[in-house]
Amino acid sequence: MRTYRCTCGNTLYFENYRCIACGRELGFLPDHRTLAALEPDGGETFRPLSDEFEAGLYRKCLHYQRDDACNWMVPDSDPEPY
Repeated sequence: MRTYRCTCGNTLYFENYRCIACGRELGFLPDHRTLAALEPDGGETFRPLSDEFEAGLYRKCLHYQRDDACNWMVPDSDPEPY
């Protein structure tokens, strides 16, 4: 299983949706194929905290938003809810 790193340095696993060390919300960014710590950007959008990502906004996929059933994020410019 692949592991990831939070901005605080904690080890993350694909299924994580919150970092247990710093409490940051997490999301899987499919366009970057990585799990990232997120910062709310107002309303329903989030911004990845790591400098390795271009400044883009994301929103939770409908499963994440409605059911907490996954951790996938959707680029805010994408009209698809999933």
